[in-house]
Amino acid sequence: VTKELDAGTKQVTQTGWISSTVKTVTTIQEHYWTFAGSWNVSVFPGVDDHAHDVLLSHQGRYTIQTVTPTGEPAKAPRKEIRCQHHDMDISWLLAQLRTGKLDFAINRTASRTPRRNQEIEDAVLFSQNLGSWAHAVSTYFLH
Repeated sequence: VTKELDAGTKQVTQTGWISSTVKTVTTIQEHYWTFAGSWNVSVFPGVDDHAHDVLLSHQGRYTIQTVTPTGEPAKAPRKEIRCQHHDMDISWLLAQLRTGKLDFAINRTASRTPRRNQEIEDAVLFSQNLGSWAHAVSTYFLH
């Protein structure tokens, strides 16, 4: 797509009753790319992702349109990108579900401080792993 952008400079010349205006316009070339794909999130027991016991599965399709910035060479995205599996062990999270709700508790008798106890260490580790998983998945969509 070719666009013309007003450079913001203007020169006005007036001679008697006649005036003329000269504007500077920059012509740029933008390239638009459409990226379409699909995704699938599955929950399965154990570590074998080829198991037939899928407990929950959700899938969808998406389309993203991107523009090559001005001044950069027009480079088409790769035609096909295969996503690697990004697994996330959610056992700790599921173990916290009691009575259908998230029920996190700290064993106060075994705790040295509110931060230094096994329950918090496990929660922090799970959160770090979840963050790494989310980063890996979002990197696929952004790159």
